[in-house]
This record gives sequence, C-alpha cells and structure tokens, in this order.
Amino acid sequence: MNRNVLLFICLVIIEQILASPSTDDRDEIYLPMKKDHKYGDDICYYREINEKLDYAVYYVRPCEKGQYCKDEVSNNQPFGFCRDIETNITDFSSFGEACSTNAECPDNMICSNGKCKRQTDCPASTASLSFTEVQTDYGVVTCRPSDYKQFDENKYCEWSEGSYTNGNPKTYTVAGPYYGKFPGLPKECGIIRFKSVSDVDPYTYSGSTYKSFTRYFEEGREWCTIGEAKDGDFVSDSRFCKSGFSLLFYPNGDIVNPSLGIDSRTYTETIQEMCVTPTQIDFNNPLLSECLITYKGGDGNEHKYNVNKVYGPRPSPPNSAPLLDAICDKDIIIKSQIYSEFIDEFNNATEEDKKDCYRIPQGIVGNCQNVKLLKLYYFYNNVEEYLFYKDRKDLEKVLHYKIQQKYHRYYELSNYLNLNYLFFFLILILL
Repeated sequence: MNRNVLLFICLVIIEQILASPSTDDRDEIYLPMKKDHKYGDDICYYREINEKLDYAVYYVRPCEKGQYCKDEVSNNQPFGFCRDIETNITDFSSFGEACSTNAECPDNMICSNGKCKRQTDCPASTASLSFTEVQTDYGVVTCRPSDYKQFDENKYCEWSEGSYTNGNPKTYTVAGPYYGKFPGLPKECGIIRFKSVSDVDPYTYSGSTYKSFTRYFEEGREWCTIGEAKDGDFVSDSRFCKSGFSLLFYPNGDIVNPSLGIDSRTYTETIQEMCVTPTQIDFNNPLLSECLITYKGGDGNEHKYNVNKVYGPRPSPPNSAPLLDAICDKDIIIKSQIYSEFIDEFNNATEEDKKDCYRIPQGIVGNCQNVKLLKLYYFYNNVEEYLFYKDRKDLEKVLHYKIQQKYHRYYELSNYLNLNYLFFFLILILL
C-alpha cells in the first residue's frame, strides 16, 4: 500500500470523527446504575453512547452524605466520581456577640470591647438626645434614639401611630415608624398591616366643608418566616405566603388606586404584594393581552385578576418581562401546590433545619440538609421532572442523583443502606 493510499484512509477516518456528533449534541437518557458495574465504588455515573439511536445514556447514582458527584473531566472520560463537599457556611459572631478580632464579625461590623458592633458609630449624644445601636433585621444594625418606642419584639418589626389633629379641619397624622428588636433567625420583617381611617383633605375646601375620604396607611410590619402569611395578607415578598404566590393590590384589596380624585399633595397610595392562591390561569381569552388568573383571596372565594390592568402590556422584546413571565406561567398552580407542601415540611422541621433552610426560596441553600425540603424545592423549580419522577420507584436513584447535582448536600440515605448498617441489622436478626 503506497503512501498516498494511507494518507487518503487517514483523512477519511479523521473526517468521520469530526463529522460524528459530540456528546453535547446528543439527547440524554438517565438510568439507575446497577450495583454490579465494573468501574469502582466511587463512580457515581458512567456514560455510554447508543450510536443507533444517537443517545448518550447516563447510568447514575447519588453519593453518600457529605459528598457530591464531580463531573467528568472531558468527553473522553465518561465517568463521574464521588468527592467530598469542599466548603461549608460557617457560623460566626453577629451583632452583640463575643469576638476577639474584626475578622470574626460580618462585613459591615467591627469588633469593639469584645463584641461585634456597627462599623460606623452612632451620632454623638447631646444634652437632650442620645442614640443606641439596634438590630432591626438580619445583618442590619441602625442607630435609634435611646427613648425610641420599643414594641413587642416577638411580633412587630415596625409600627406607626396615628391621631387626629386639633383645629379645623381635623386631619389624621401618622407618627413613626418605630422599630422592634430583631428576634433572630429564621424571622424576617415580612407581613405588612394596613389601617383604614376616615380623613378629610385640607386642600379641597368648598363652602364650609372639606372633601372626606377613607385613608389607608401602613400601620406596621410583623416578624415572620417563610409561608407564615395567609391569603389576603400583604407581604414584602411572596416567599412569606403559604401559597408562595402573590399579586399586586392596593390596601383596600382592589386594583384601582383609592386615592384617585384626592389631592395628591396630601394623599398617595402604594400598591403592594398580597398573598393569594391561584386556582386557574387563562391565556386564550381573545379579550386578553396577558393572562387572566383565577385566585382565592382572604375571604376564601374565587376572584378574577386581569394581569394587564395592573402590570401593563408586555414590553418588546417579549423576553424583557421576567415579572410577567413569572406571573403568567402555565405552571403557577402546581408550583403553588408544591410550595405549600414545602411550607408544611418546613413547619415540621427541627429548629436547626429551619434556621439552615429558610433561605432556600431565595435560591440560597447554604448548609441545608433536610432531604424533604431540598427535594420539594427542586420539584418547585423543575415541574416537568416532578410530574415525571413522582411515584416512579424504579427511577428514584436517578431523581436523587439529579437533586444532588443541584444541591450537593442532598442525600437519600434511607434508600441506600451502606454495608455497616446492613451488617448491624444482620447481627440483630441472628441474635
């Protein structure tokens, strides 16, 4: 065989290799790894290519507690290995707690006289006024007058007081807000309380009378944790809702600003998130430019909500409206159901798990190792996998592998008893 023929054959082989689809171009199938595979005990997946169907088949299993499955180094190495989790979120001194150096305090604090305190001193005291440091939320320390009103720290994080002025006209004025003391994790300042009062507008004098109206003001905010707010409660974030879902309303529970027609110099209203439970979503009504949501409110009855009337039309290009995408999501109902399950499990968790896991709805997993919470939040973000893997016992190993790839501290020990436990149980049986 001459040199030209050999060269031709080599070129053909190289062309075939380059023309072959890479692993990244193939669809993927995940199957449970068999116990008797031949690649070693630390293997958490191995990959095989089905050339006929053009699939990459992954045989997978989750790793033990404290480990995660490290991806293959390259496409030429079709294995994944169990490796120890390399980082921890370490507790360190917070406001008012003991420290010996500045390095032991949060970023915005320093160590002074053996305790963590504000990095910036409060204003200097005067003959009539002095200030003190007060923790008003997680990682937030502010300066307050020493005589500031302290409300029930187990309930209120902020509070305002209103009263009628003397004279003509008598108008309603609001003093505050005053601040409660941070009770500790997993509480945050989340539930908002509004109060309605009868008031008059001093700028609408006509003859001998003033225009009267019902006024709403933010009376206070309460400490709460995720899922604690009920339908009809106003919140600073939907993660505080039991349903995990909220829509924008004015304090009177309507989508029309109740301040319309009132002089804007004296009265304005703020639209705010209110917890609701979605029960149906409609995209197909020809009179809609966005979706129509049917929801249950605080009265337990179903109501309709035309999203476009509050959130406005979708801007161009369409992908520039992430808020609308989250609200007009075909999966909002099942996601709300999963979130409610998540909250039920959270309420049944230990105090330690609550402290470690309450930030999961913000995408902050931290040191959370509660298997049920991690699984439900994975399902919340992967509804299609929830529908597919739920109650499929034969594919549980695949599901656990996938969750552990997302949340490294997840493990399902109950389904994978190691040999030490098995040996212990055999001894008990023999005895």
